[in-house]
Amino acid sequence: MDAADNEKMALFRYQAILPLLQGALSADDEKRITSEILAMEWQFPDGSKGKLKPRTLRHWRLRYRRDGFSGLFYGNRQPKKSKGTCQAIPTELLNAARELREEDSRRSVELILQLMAEGKGLDVSDICQRTLQRYFKRLGLKRGRRVKGKGQHERYEQEYTNQLWHGDTAHTVLLPDPHNPAQKKKAKLVVFVDDASRVCPHGEFYFDEQLPSVLDALAKGLLVRGKPKRILLDNAKTFRSTMLDVMCAELDIGLKFCRPRRPQGKGKIERLIRTIKESFCNEAENASNITTLAELNAAFRGWLQRYENRKHDELDGLTPEERWRKDELQVDRSLTDARIRQAMMLRQMRTVHISTALVTVGKREYQVSREHAGREVQVRWNPERLDQVEVWIDGRFAEAALLKERKPHVERDWRHDEQAEDPKGKKNASAGEYCAALIGEGEPVAVKARGKNDLFKLSDFIQLLSGQLGRERPFEEEEQAVITVAFKRLAPLERAATEEKLTCAIADKGVEQHVRFYLERLEPTAFRR
Repeated sequence: MDAADNEKMALFRYQAILPLLQGALSADDEKRITSEILAMEWQFPDGSKGKLKPRTLRHWRLRYRRDGFSGLFYGNRQPKKSKGTCQAIPTELLNAARELREEDSRRSVELILQLMAEGKGLDVSDICQRTLQRYFKRLGLKRGRRVKGKGQHERYEQEYTNQLWHGDTAHTVLLPDPHNPAQKKKAKLVVFVDDASRVCPHGEFYFDEQLPSVLDALAKGLLVRGKPKRILLDNAKTFRSTMLDVMCAELDIGLKFCRPRRPQGKGKIERLIRTIKESFCNEAENASNITTLAELNAAFRGWLQRYENRKHDELDGLTPEERWRKDELQVDRSLTDARIRQAMMLRQMRTVHISTALVTVGKREYQVSREHAGREVQVRWNPERLDQVEVWIDGRFAEAALLKERKPHVERDWRHDEQAEDPKGKKNASAGEYCAALIGEGEPVAVKARGKNDLFKLSDFIQLLSGQLGRERPFEEEEQAVITVAFKRLAPLERAATEEKLTCAIADKGVEQHVRFYLERLEPTAFRR
């Protein structure tokens, strides 16, 4: 019986007992009205006709007094006190059988009875297997079904798009290993889905599921679909990274994680991954024209476009793309490619080598200015561009360090002597007092200062360029990097010759040329032994 027929039947019952509900009736009046109702011929909601029985009328009246109008519906009867129990099996044996089924739902009734008899020493000779099976069925303890834990889970959905993204990874199809085509390598899917619209901001296959792959997929999704307010991720080790926390903080994106062993909280992303595996991956694995990662991703982009333009059961007949467009005006698109790439850089703390001024990232060495030798710095780099790294000190950009190549012969670096001397001429008072005590004098030992070197330091060279070119503001970061690279190539530079060449270049072309022009004019000035 559907809901409409059930309501009609409840209304019919109410109309039948209505005369008996009119205030307080005497015993004679109640008996008379009951007789009149039983004598009438009623037309039931299904179209049939007939008379009511005294027991039926009395039952309807009692249910109305106890539960009101809702008590007259089908299915609203009070449950029996014995429901959920089994009268044929003692309570002690039932509890023992229930514990064994809850421990492992794969146990059969026959095995449970054996464990009760042999393991616990209980007498199960009078227990019928079919009776125990029906008892488990009433409790929802079916074989092979996971027992529901504590708590209650409710479905949820965000009101607007980009309020919440779900992200996860999955192992998918096998492809030939690009480094060893005879072997197969599993492709890993990194995918994100919007909670409200079910749009996939980005999904891509990689040969690993490490943090750089996750960041690459996230960056592409941010460029296409804008910035989400929050991202919900799994508790995988890849996602539990301080780097990811810092990057999301820089982009003003909230980062949340699912509770351990609670897969119900990430149902949308799990359902999308299941759809991808069943609808796309099964076909892609059997396709002869998909043998590389690039071909797999190209086919997946086509499948994803069809998926987002197909009606979704949870979107009231809309496609994910149509649901997305409803809130498109509210999407935050303030993130630029440069800002995303800057925030998505990998970063680690490193100590610059005290002697060589090198920092190591992986197995690569990068040359840092000698003024930072021995300091602890933060190194940031883009995994797709390993020819240089950024050096940050106390949260501020210091310089770009270039990849260092090993040479068979290294010329002496004359800057080392210049930096070794104390530029301000300050002396250690405690050392002077100690030496004075050794020679029996009360005055600190005076140390003669060395003469001023005729070679440029990087800071002096930048100051000279700025003054000669009439720059009122400091050089831009790009110009700073160009000057640093050129200085490392040309150094050591003699002060007098450098100033002369720079003056001639300005007199020839003025001060409006790019800084590379003046650096190229200094090539003949480089000091060579």
